[in-house]
Amino acid sequence: MIAGIDFEDVNSDGYTDMVVNTGGTMNETHDLYIWDNSSKMLTKAIYDGFDMLSYFEVHDGYLMNWVKASANGGVIQKLVWNGNTLTKVSEESYGTGD
Repeated sequence: MIAGIDFEDVNSDGYTDMVVNTGGTMNETHDLYIWDNSSKMLTKAIYDGFDMLSYFEVHDGYLMNWVKASANGGVIQKLVWNGNTLTKVSEESYGTGD
């Protein structure tokens, strides 16, 4: 089931990509489809080193991804682009305290 579709340049290459919200409970999850200008098609991004793209911000060449582990915390991941592959390069825990 698809919860929604948005369009934005998620890999900062100047082309509009597709963000598919696939739903979720504690974490909304997303699939990314990156525009490949040579083939004139969208290709699904490959996730390397992490399980889900949840709440994320787009930066020049990378994404910051927040994944909840509980109501009180989770992890923040830095994900970098290499072609259509998004690779986790760092991760740190966050918490709101008990």
